[in-house]
Amino acid sequence: MYEEIYNLTHMFFKSRTGNLMYELLLSKFNGKRGPKRRLSLEQIVALNIYRFHFKIGALKSYHKMIKELVGHKDLNRKKGSQIHYMDSTPITVCLNHKIYSHKVAKTIAKRSKSTKGWWYGLKMSGICNEQGGLENIIFSYATITDCKIAEKLAECVKGTVFADAGYLQKKDALSRMEEKGVKFVAAPRKNMKRLMSRIECHHIKHRNIIESDWGTLKNNFQLEYHKARSIPGMFRHFFYSIVAYMLNSGLTFYQNFFSPRLI
Repeated sequence: MYEEIYNLTHMFFKSRTGNLMYELLLSKFNGKRGPKRRLSLEQIVALNIYRFHFKIGALKSYHKMIKELVGHKDLNRKKGSQIHYMDSTPITVCLNHKIYSHKVAKTIAKRSKSTKGWWYGLKMSGICNEQGGLENIIFSYATITDCKIAEKLAECVKGTVFADAGYLQKKDALSRMEEKGVKFVAAPRKNMKRLMSRIECHHIKHRNIIESDWGTLKNNFQLEYHKARSIPGMFRHFFYSIVAYMLNSGLTFYQNFFSPRLI
């Protein structure tokens, strides 16, 4: 489809050769300073038409996908990022006023409370790299604390993992992760007296990278689904949503990425 759009765009710009307005636009596009543009004007126009044709609204994800298509791959992602972020998000299975009448997921759904209030459903915990690429996901009961999932989430990565205070680990768990090549850093609680380096503080403050993944999945890819007829159907919907997000973002599929196990 893209080749057809590009051929039409190429024919259009070829017909404009010698036109004063086109030559002026081309001179401003190339510019006089700064690095040379990697894509031609024809390619940029074709890619934008392609984006509008498929109604892709997430520009950041689309740019990542195009980087993969044109060959400008992210070297850090290809080699494996050394910085990772861990977080969890609630997945509601129904609205709060329908909790007592909900039957589909009543065997696995639990009530819990987050910073936004009470909710009923499951908890999705995940880990991503510096670019926001999802590396592992685990679904668990809503009542399971985050600290119990951290070690299992970090099984597929190497490097330093940053998380909020809810993921604080004991010394034996930290030593087990260090043996596997993972340094785990959790934000301290308000009543804790613990020194942190400036780099660690910087990464702790940038945990919103994975939170943006959760927001995109819920708002643009309809991760939360309240019309499931069965538990397998509900998890199929989760799988389709996450895979569509990864394809749209141009992310690489990891061997042990999707882990729909209940803990």
